[in-house]
Amino acid sequence: MGKRNGKIELMRFVFAVGVVLFHLNYTYWGLNQEFSNGLNLFRHGNLGVEFFFIVSGFLMARTLSRQREQEALAIAAAESSGKREAGSGKREAGSGKVYIPSPLGDETLRFLWRKVKSFLPYHILFQLLMLTARVAHQSITFSELLNQVSGFFLLQRTGLFGSSLLTVEWYLSSMLLAMAILYPIARRWYSSYTHLFGPLCALLLLGWLYQETGKLADYNDWSGLTYYCNLRALAELSLGMTCYEVCQQLAKRTLTFWQRLLVTLVEGGCYLGTLLYFCSGWRSKLGFLTVFALCVAITLSFSQKGLLGESRLFQNRVCDFLGRLSMPIFLGQNVARSVVPGLLDLEETTDYALPTFIGVLLVGVASYLLVSTVQKRMAARRVAFAGEGKG
Repeated sequence: MGKRNGKIELMRFVFAVGVVLFHLNYTYWGLNQEFSNGLNLFRHGNLGVEFFFIVSGFLMARTLSRQREQEALAIAAAESSGKREAGSGKREAGSGKVYIPSPLGDETLRFLWRKVKSFLPYHILFQLLMLTARVAHQSITFSELLNQVSGFFLLQRTGLFGSSLLTVEWYLSSMLLAMAILYPIARRWYSSYTHLFGPLCALLLLGWLYQETGKLADYNDWSGLTYYCNLRALAELSLGMTCYEVCQQLAKRTLTFWQRLLVTLVEGGCYLGTLLYFCSGWRSKLGFLTVFALCVAITLSFSQKGLLGESRLFQNRVCDFLGRLSMPIFLGQNVARSVVPGLLDLEETTDYALPTFIGVLLVGVASYLLVSTVQKRMAARRVAFAGEGKG
């Protein structure tokens, strides 16, 4: 499971677009844009972030599992050398070096920094674009600008100030805060957390949300202790970690054709059912069922046990490219939604929806090409400098 999973990458794109369409529906129709028979333009599309939370938890568990495996190999190598420092408890590897486990706090910070680096260029780019647009239109005061500082450092969901030029980044803030809590706990008690305490914690937190709000609460709703969205992140990241363990067990099994067919039908049914709910007018409480449907679908997608597990239908450059576009599209929507309507003069407010959606896609593609080009050139320069140093 080292390479990118084509189905997961494709669904990243689908759910990122779903969130964009939700925001357009909210902005231009007040979530009341119905077509026929209750079909709505992603009325519940904001729940696309549940997919991202669960996948992030899955990948965090994979990182933790690999870290534990590497640590076990290092300890085994140290023990096999038969050399120990008296009374210190430190093991000396065969190379003559003393094996010292990395401090848990430092390891957690390194993990969080790797996560931040994956989207940092887009964060900085879109923050600057939004700031420029607001200043150009004189729609931001100095006090409001100071209130954006926490958002720039992705700390807006701590409750301190809580504003951000990119409102959609609440998801990243909640994700990082939840990971900062869960990573050291799961690193220390991995099996206990992923097998028992994690799913139990998730059920209790989701149950609290269900009873308190009756929905997967909006990002600005305050529980009295923290934002509800932080509890949402903790619950779904925990579920994602358990999904990884289930996937590992499933990956070891050899399935018959009919079992693989069943996996394919269940996986596709969970995705389709979730998307159907997103485009329906059904009540918000049903959103909790989509969380568990997504857990099943994501686990089966990563397991590659369906009939299309290794199919070129998904394992190709197109799906990979669409997956990579999901982050710039998700983060760039604030820019497009702010700028595009100001460039046009249309009669009806709802006429701005389609041009804005096209603008979101264009902003996402353009920013992806810009960032990837800069990153490739910087990587080439580092290689060149390293070659000169050796010379």
